[in-house]
Amino acid sequence: MKPKSGPAYRIQEFAKLTGVTVRALRHYDRLGLLKPTARSNAGYRLYRDRDIARLQQIIALKAAVTLVMADRASWPGPMAPELRAYFDVAMKSA
Repeated sequence: MKPKSGPAYRIQEFAKLTGVTVRALRHYDRLGLLKPTARSNAGYRLYRDRDIARLQQIIALKAAVTLVMADRASWPGPMAPELRAYFDVAMKSA
């Protein structure tokens, strides 16, 4: 197993770094969209720099879902599983 590189950020630090709320990060974790890289001995979620790219994908997909929700008939085919999970949750809360 390769050693993990770069600093580990606790959820509050990662939220501040990315401009996403702690609540949103916990929500993405519950949905399985952005699982923390690790957990500390105390149970804190730990994120690394590479998780930023995944978070950017989620933010982009969230924007796409928002557009699709405005006009669901415009979706051009089947959704990726990650988008489907987010879309399903978004539709339940709409």
